[in-house]
Amino acid sequence: MAGFVSPAVLSLIRADQLASMNDTCELLTYGAGTVDSYGKPTVSYTSAGTSKCGVEHANAIGEGGRPSEALGKTEVPRMTRQLRLPLTADINQLARVRITHRHGTALAVSELYEVVGLPQRGPGGFVAEISRELVTQ
Repeated sequence: MAGFVSPAVLSLIRADQLASMNDTCELLTYGAGTVDSYGKPTVSYTSAGTSKCGVEHANAIGEGGRPSEALGKTEVPRMTRQLRLPLTADINQLARVRITHRHGTALAVSELYEVVGLPQRGPGGFVAEISRELVTQ
C-alpha cells in the first residue's frame, strides 16, 4: 500500500486546504445567449453562488511585486494568478470568478477574473489559473 494516501490523511489534507482559503469568490457560469445583429453569439454569466477560495496575491507573483517570467529568462511576464477552490466548487474553463472578500474583509470594488485553461483537481481541492478580466460585467 506504499504510495497511497489513507482516507484519514486525505481528510486532513482537505480540511487543511479549506482552512487556508481566506477569501470569498462568486463563481459565474458561462451561458451562450442569443445572437447579435452580426450573427455572433452573445455571452452571459450567471452566479452559481459563493465559495471559500484562496487567491494568489499580487506580491506572490514573483519577488518584490514584479511578475515572474513564464519562460525562464525570456522576459515573458506571467499574467495569471492561482486560485484554490474546494472540491465542492463547480468550475470549468469557461467560468469567471469575482473576488468579493480578501481575508474576510469585503473589497470596495470586487475583482473579476476569467479562468485560463482547465482547472486541475488535486487531493484537497481545485487549482485554476485566472487572469484579470478587463471588461466588467
